[in-house]
Amino acid sequence: MLPPTEICIVVSADNTYAKHMGVMLYSLLSRADCKSKFIIHVFDGGISKENIQKIGNLVSGFGSTVYFIAMGKSIYDNYPVSNHISLSTYYRISIQYLLSHSYSKAIYLDCDVIVKEDISKLWEIDVSNQILFAVEDSGFENNDRLFMPNDALYFNAGVLLINLDNWRKADISGRAHKFIQDYPDRLLLHDQDALNAVFCGSWQQLHPRWNQQTKMFRLHQGEATFSELELSEALHSPAIIHFTEASKPWHYMNEHPYRDEYFQVLQYTKWKYRFPEIRSFFVLIVKPFIGIAYNILDSLKMCYVGAKKVLNSRDNK
Repeated sequence: MLPPTEICIVVSADNTYAKHMGVMLYSLLSRADCKSKFIIHVFDGGISKENIQKIGNLVSGFGSTVYFIAMGKSIYDNYPVSNHISLSTYYRISIQYLLSHSYSKAIYLDCDVIVKEDISKLWEIDVSNQILFAVEDSGFENNDRLFMPNDALYFNAGVLLINLDNWRKADISGRAHKFIQDYPDRLLLHDQDALNAVFCGSWQQLHPRWNQQTKMFRLHQGEATFSELELSEALHSPAIIHFTEASKPWHYMNEHPYRDEYFQVLQYTKWKYRFPEIRSFFVLIVKPFIGIAYNILDSLKMCYVGAKKVLNSRDNK
């Protein structure tokens, strides 16, 4: 059992996402109450020695501790992945095997988040009679695919508040691995699908401020169970910004309303741009022209597809 001022944080990453994890950790630690000490566990999918040293120095600079847990890849080798999601996303489901039983509670955070508020406020939520607190991933309409009742809510797994004792008792990790191995063809959102299938709606909702997802900017009233006021608070006063879609702030064409939050934090880390004014020039001057070029290419592609359909229809007559 951790002292009340110590907070257990869990992260999964490979070397591709090490820099983004560093940005996330700086945002987390710099916003924290000075009385809080963080014990950070990184499920390490091949982070370089250089990046491990940078992250270690960053965390120790705030008086906290980080442990890197090297992950064996063999059990994950056949798990489905996609272009912007690697095998490291699956590491979080193994949490009950990787953390000591002395940890009864943990907060899991994705690397592509920016923490805007003292996370001790999240940590203080009473989880004694629950297993999991999370934020709804609204607009999900594939419950049949995961054998879930139609009224079961689906959560986003990027920010999780976990009662580890109850998670172990329910063998969530074992059941999630089994679901992936039994139904790999049913997974569209990887381990997040598996966890939702296992919980089947039996989890507790957090205020959406704790996981502001990109799709929330496109939500209409009635598409989520949280209220219009809660959605407004999540959009305008997020506690955690989560860049949930394939386009991330570090991609040149990203248009996320909070993308600059990432770069503001980046400049306080060892991965900062040496010449940030070059990026500013690109964003202001060059990026719009690239956007126009993409639009022209999309239009030409549509014309080509349309012309091809016309020619095919003539050939078939």
